[in-house]
Amino acid sequence: MTEKRHNAWVFFLAGIVLLGVFLSLSQVDARFYSQPEDMYALETWYYLQDGQPVYVTLPGSLTVEPGSQLTLYCDGLTGDGREQVLLVENVVARPRVVLDGELLYAYRDQAFPRNEPMRSKLCCCVSLPLLEAGSVLSLTLQDTGTGILELPGVYTGTLEALIRYLFAEDSFTLVGIVVLLLLSILALGVHAYLASLGMRDSRFLHAACFLFLCAAWRALDSSLAQHLSRLSPVVCYLSFYAFMTLAIPMLLFVRSTGNLRRYRCLDVCLGLFFLNAGAQSLLDYLTPLSFIQMLPVTHLLLAGGSLLVAGLLLREYRNTRSQELRVIFWAFVFLAASGLLA
Repeated sequence: MTEKRHNAWVFFLAGIVLLGVFLSLSQVDARFYSQPEDMYALETWYYLQDGQPVYVTLPGSLTVEPGSQLTLYCDGLTGDGREQVLLVENVVARPRVVLDGELLYAYRDQAFPRNEPMRSKLCCCVSLPLLEAGSVLSLTLQDTGTGILELPGVYTGTLEALIRYLFAEDSFTLVGIVVLLLLSILALGVHAYLASLGMRDSRFLHAACFLFLCAAWRALDSSLAQHLSRLSPVVCYLSFYAFMTLAIPMLLFVRSTGNLRRYRCLDVCLGLFFLNAGAQSLLDYLTPLSFIQMLPVTHLLLAGGSLLVAGLLLREYRNTRSQELRVIFWAFVFLAASGLLA
């Protein structure tokens, strides 16, 4: 079979996948809601200042002493005879929920310390006992040190409504994960097809591994996975390992392109990514350092690796004027730019 027919098959398979993705995305409900659907906002809150109530509206923000705590109260709650759940939009301020003196929820992350962006993806979900007339709900929030305390929205509703909300919040993430998995399967299929014809090109296998790691990272890093696992530290650890290693198959892809294998700096870069994952594991286990604190090292490696690969691809293209290298260079530039922007 000629090379043109091979390329035609690849583009045909890619077209089928892209058509399926387009049809799937066309059915996605892209509406945005001012509040979770079928969840009802608790809006009348107050805090005590010199013994007097000061009313605030949630969501919103307040100027407070940096690092201080603020307790908000909501009274006059009434139940409708059904078991309800309470939703606090995010746990950036490490919320603590108390109903009539009984502690219902207190955010803690000692098992796996999370930074502010990670906490912003999570919400407080807690079951409420059957409410009685005159019940008082209190919400204690911790300022992150900025002096501007962000007050999250607070909602109540049924468990079914909460589950729908969690899935709706991550709907675009789920679509992205499916697209990445489909592309990974496509790349793996192309690799197997070419191998059956005696045309062994490991780059499709490397691309499949990269796409799979991206999908795994997106899935493990999503708020839905965090909640379904009950904020299990295992999910966070796997997410970090996927993030630390996702550049490795792309570096292998580049090494297998043209004559780029002769650049020893690519081998050094590969070794650094392996060393980074191993060293961070040991430091996390043996020292007080956590993956969160060492995250900038991974970011620097990704940024430096992206610049290195882009420079080598551009240099090789100028020497050979290969159309293949030109396409790979611009694809890599787009990938690196979108990754750095994200």
